[in-house]
Amino acid sequence: MSPRLRMTRNAWSHFKLKLSIILMRMGVGREEYRRVLRFYSALEPGDQKLFSRNIARSLKQIALADAFEGNGSITPLRKCLTRASDRVFILGSGPSINELSQDDFDHMSKNDSWGFNFWFVHDFVPSVYFAQIGKKRNRNVKIMDAWDTCFQKVASRYGNTKFILKGADLFHGFDVTDSQAFRQLVDAGVSDISVLPTLLVPKDVNQSASGLFEDLRQCELMAHASGTCLPVPQIRSTVGLLIALAIQMGYREIVLCGIDGKDRSHFFDQEKYMKAFPELIAVPESYKVVEHPHSIQEKTGLSPLDYLVSMAEFCEKSFDVEIKIASRDSYLSDKLPLYRFENEYEQASDFVA
Repeated sequence: MSPRLRMTRNAWSHFKLKLSIILMRMGVGREEYRRVLRFYSALEPGDQKLFSRNIARSLKQIALADAFEGNGSITPLRKCLTRASDRVFILGSGPSINELSQDDFDHMSKNDSWGFNFWFVHDFVPSVYFAQIGKKRNRNVKIMDAWDTCFQKVASRYGNTKFILKGADLFHGFDVTDSQAFRQLVDAGVSDISVLPTLLVPKDVNQSASGLFEDLRQCELMAHASGTCLPVPQIRSTVGLLIALAIQMGYREIVLCGIDGKDRSHFFDQEKYMKAFPELIAVPESYKVVEHPHSIQEKTGLSPLDYLVSMAEFCEKSFDVEIKIASRDSYLSDKLPLYRFENEYEQASDFVA
């Protein structure tokens, strides 16, 4: 797309959002739309232009989710995504996962757990899995193909896992239910599949991290125990998205596992995984740099991992929610408190649904 055409489309999105705000103030529109437009109207003019296309896309995602739910092709998100503990483990793909013991995973199984990306090649099956599927864009097609092939090998273990589809085709406004990956989930017997409309936070936003989080809180897009308030803000990474969602769901403790952020290595780089899933070679082959992208500073002077630290500080101060790291070998280990599995094995849960 030419720069001129991109600017024209941005200007058109900006105009439509301004018009939508006028209608919102007249009481027109559903609550999800009014919520995100309140956030948009609170932004500085420069950030409004940065957010305009992403907000327009988030509204389209909500409309798509309604259509999918209406024709019965997905499970409503409120039924698919429920909370059964006060603690949630977010499972990334960093090599520190290989340091966890069977006792650690037994402990996780007594709490809610969320996996994403290529987590499913691990033996531990989380209670919820977040998938990014689709081949409508040339970018990362090899990785999408690898996802399809690898998942076929473990699909029988995931029949009782809740699947939440986000990003990729959904972000671009395509029908995620009309894809090979979606049909594969249905054929595997996955009974609960839903979609998660998201609001992607631009990397060059001028608002400070704390100011951005406060605006999101005021508009109920990042308010504790609000229930799922769509679109969920994706704050510079999938981990940022899942933390925001965990806040909405009302968790009191969020534990980051395998969120190492030091380089491009993964827990599945080990020979046993590569032998069982040779298609995983497509993952490192797609990289152009060795440095982990979430540790690279953006124009704001913050990296996506820096945003996670700021989120942790904000969540503790605003909601009394602790975000912890599960490994001393993480980039975040000197910035977030360490979760000590051995101290929690015998702790009884006082969770009340």
